[in-house]
Amino acid sequence: MVEDTENRMTLGQLLVSIVDRPATVMSYVGKKPGWAWVTPALLILIGLAVFSVVTAPHASKLALRQAQQQMASLPPQQAEEAAAQLEKFTSPVMVAGFSILGGLVALAVMWLVWAGVLYFLGLMAGGEASFAQTFAILAWSWLPYFLRYLVQAAYMAYSGRWINPGLSFLVATGDQIKDAANWLYALLSQLDLFYLWHLILVIVGLVAVGRLSRSKATVVGVIYLAVTTALSLLPIFVKSFFS
Repeated sequence: MVEDTENRMTLGQLLVSIVDRPATVMSYVGKKPGWAWVTPALLILIGLAVFSVVTAPHASKLALRQAQQQMASLPPQQAEEAAAQLEKFTSPVMVAGFSILGGLVALAVMWLVWAGVLYFLGLMAGGEASFAQTFAILAWSWLPYFLRYLVQAAYMAYSGRWINPGLSFLVATGDQIKDAANWLYALLSQLDLFYLWHLILVIVGLVAVGRLSRSKATVVGVIYLAVTTALSLLPIFVKSFFS
């Protein structure tokens, strides 16, 4: 049974309660969803920024290798002109900046699309949540990914090595350019405890705000995660089709 959430909760209480009382948090943000998404969005961006800065030196080397491979097919004159700008645009500072900016745009697009998918599935199952409430649920259910960014950044800062996230180590070849183009590697890289935690929070939100039964919420949550995961892999499929 969800606790009474009429009393105002502080940010600290919300962040602690998302761990041990997630239904209370989802019910609370669902009642006033207007700007409820801002806090998790800022935290996700902070996590992304930390991860981008920590991994920038390694990502810079990888970007330089990719650019050099692409330049190999250019005519000598064009390759020479491109080489002049290559180091500038693949520097750690530029790579980190592009990663943060790209992450911001991707977050906005994904949350709108993901919330639309979840809202539609919830309606199909008889849920009562509005789009604004669904968006708030989605935003707070993403908080595990904030911790994922911090954990991965801490590991890389400590070890000095690139991490194969999730279960991607099962198919990793050691060639990161090749791995990045492998849809199976991309899929397995998402499968970790944070991915499961995100699913659990989505289900809890559907029950607390959407008024769905646990069984229906679980089915909707699993379908939502399958659809959004497939959509996240779409760019890799498109790129491999045209390459």
